[in-house]
Amino acid sequence: MKRFLRILRAALSAFSLLLCFLVLVLWVRSYLVGDHFHQMRSQDRPDRLHWSIIHIEIGRGGIGFDRTVWSSPPAAFYPGLIRDQPLTYNRTAAEYPDLGRRSSTPPDELFMGFWFKPISSVTSNGAIVHAWKIVVPFWALVLLLFLMASPQLVHFYRRYRRRKPGLCPYCGYDLRASPDRCPECGTSIQRSSVLPTAG
Repeated sequence: MKRFLRILRAALSAFSLLLCFLVLVLWVRSYLVGDHFHQMRSQDRPDRLHWSIIHIEIGRGGIGFDRTVWSSPPAAFYPGLIRDQPLTYNRTAAEYPDLGRRSSTPPDELFMGFWFKPISSVTSNGAIVHAWKIVVPFWALVLLLFLMASPQLVHFYRRYRRRKPGLCPYCGYDLRASPDRCPECGTSIQRSSVLPTAG
């Protein structure tokens, strides 16, 4: 079981480091070009019409996510509104994600690059609107992913430092009295890692 947990921790740390590298690539790319993803889905019901809008913005060191859900009586539906739209992508000039932040009155301010705004309202024609808008700087994502992988990196570093004859490579326990198995962590030990090689 301990071996399985060690393998699982190592795999999760490797995955976190891979994601950290990918976020770093996106971070650098965000200063060169802006990315916009947009999708709209609708669902008709006898008493109400439901549709959701998902919008993602990437630019100048940040990523923004916006999900808006509408629920309205059939009579309140706007004939000109696009009902369904597949995921679309637009490339624009690099700009920090806005998601309507600057158009609010007064304009909403960022805090260290972060911004979060939940919206719930009812329109005059009876439509119920819920929206969740969030902007996160890439530096925070890189830091979070690196911190997730750091315990395993520290473990690997300590294990590397413990690679001395007579010590357990996992916990550093003195194995001179029990060279086959570590009494501290229960790890099975190869003889080559316990005794110095002759020569």
